[in-house]
Amino acid sequence: MAMVMADEKKLLELEASIERHDDLITVGRRVHEEYEVVQKYGDHAAKNDFIATLKPFELEALQYATKVLSEEDEQDKQKQLNDLKVYGKELAEIIVKNTNTSPTSSNDDSLESIRLEDLIQRFIDHKKRKGDWKARTLIGNSQMLFVLKDFLEYCVGEENPMIHLLTETHSDLFEDKFHLYPSNCKKKYPDKSMKEIMQMIDKGVIAYNETIHDRTFNQYSNLLMACFKWASTS
Repeated sequence: MAMVMADEKKLLELEASIERHDDLITVGRRVHEEYEVVQKYGDHAAKNDFIATLKPFELEALQYATKVLSEEDEQDKQKQLNDLKVYGKELAEIIVKNTNTSPTSSNDDSLESIRLEDLIQRFIDHKKRKGDWKARTLIGNSQMLFVLKDFLEYCVGEENPMIHLLTETHSDLFEDKFHLYPSNCKKKYPDKSMKEIMQMIDKGVIAYNETIHDRTFNQYSNLLMACFKWASTS
């Protein structure tokens, strides 16, 4: 009987702990979002005023949620690195498969005779004809594909290279560096070339919190792989 009561007490304590955690996270996330706005647009006095107006539980929740969010960010980074390894391997396999066309092939449409920009444009036209991409998606995906074109040109070291020049080395570069590409790059750095952007990344000029989100990186990866897969079957 005493053991049953002890178990029930532990269960109640656990439920209370979980409920408190949920309350702290819910309130903490809200306060954290509000505080980020103040940090972005307010001055030092505004930040102090914001903290001063918080109730004790809100302040505790802010500190708690900030710690939890930081741990989640670290977990996200690790997940991103693991995803990068998977995407890199898949992309390498696709590149090797799709560029192993015989140099003696007389087919003008073989990957030996197609340049990168031509391949991308054909893929976009294919998607447009099939109606797979609606207007907004078509614009967004086309822009992303031409960003990838710029990156692959940087990797190869020449403008609009022949497709067969892409190798596993360029897949490794994609895995290692493209996830560091800054979000809204064209708006932030309209006059910078891809090479200059990559040099800025190497020098640490572009901070980690400026880089594209995991989901955005996955979109780029999926588009690039879809383009090469389509090339191998068309």
